[in-house]
Amino acid sequence: MAVAVRIGGGQGPQVLKCGFEFATDQPRPMDDGQLDGMVVDALRHAGADPAYIHAYKRTGVLITTDNFKRWRKRELEEFREALEEWERLWERRN
Repeated sequence: MAVAVRIGGGQGPQVLKCGFEFATDQPRPMDDGQLDGMVVDALRHAGADPAYIHAYKRTGVLITTDNFKRWRKRELEEFREALEEWERLWERRN
């Protein structure tokens, strides 16, 4: 199980990452690759739009209607650009 929590900080949002080791009940650090892989797997399992998954992989942020107002303008622009990039790639494939 993995937990990724964004919290407000002095220089903007920070990401706290930890996993939970069920055998020992102890938290353990996770690297970015592990966490990203788990998030992408969960998004796919939930049936998320592939464009949304692409945008997460490109930007590292998950934007939802619930957290939309928490993101900075630049992060929102980067996410939108990644969605548009997916659309361009999709059009070339078809």
